[in-house]
Amino acid sequence: MLSKFNRPARKETLIKLLCFDLGDTLYPSTLQVKAWKSAFFDLGISGTEFINTYYFGNVDFPLGTGAFSTAEVVELVNNSLDAPISRSLIPALLKLYQSKFGVLLSQFIASDPYGTFNYLKSLSTRFNLGILSDNSVATRDFWQEHLNKNNLDIFDFFIVSEEIGFSKPHQKMFDKLIKLSHLEPAEIIYFGDNLTKDQAVEKYGIKFVHVSGFNHDFPAMSENSIRTVGPGIEQILTNLSQ
Repeated sequence: MLSKFNRPARKETLIKLLCFDLGDTLYPSTLQVKAWKSAFFDLGISGTEFINTYYFGNVDFPLGTGAFSTAEVVELVNNSLDAPISRSLIPALLKLYQSKFGVLLSQFIASDPYGTFNYLKSLSTRFNLGILSDNSVATRDFWQEHLNKNNLDIFDFFIVSEEIGFSKPHQKMFDKLIKLSHLEPAEIIYFGDNLTKDQAVEKYGIKFVHVSGFNHDFPAMSENSIRTVGPGIEQILTNLSQ
């Protein structure tokens, strides 16, 4: 895809790039929970403790490289459980999870239940779009495959922590965003759901919008950010242009 970074932005705003986190920003992480539950069920083992710890607990994962494989995440979580998952089950568990999550995410992108991706597609004619996510290269490739299948080749870049070697809120993640965009930080808005990792962009001059109902210099989006990405962005851009 040809870069659109040289395309003039709207005259009424200085913003040229809209950049997004993934989970609970552009899609609901409940899809992952459903995939894990189904994978555990198929193997006949209880995954409740794992899911509660991984998604809803306070596991102290090292920020480190942000390049953990799913297997390494399972191992890390195992260290916090009273009844760890058998190592012999991990390959089968991961294969099941990845397959089930792939189906769920593919269906979500294709159905676009809240019009999120079609809305972003319309924005791509006016602004540059990007993704910055703590994720693996394999996840990025999967996303790009399914976005392309649905005629949604709309993102100018897709940065993941595995390729950087660090995860948010490490400065290297945000430095990469600024460098790749060839823009001034003030010309970028970053949309994310995590007030610890995502809001750190403000330290580097990038505007931040919390998409889960937190009002921080901009109009708040709904508690269910996935359903209101379009209206929320439109209101923000309208206010910035005044």
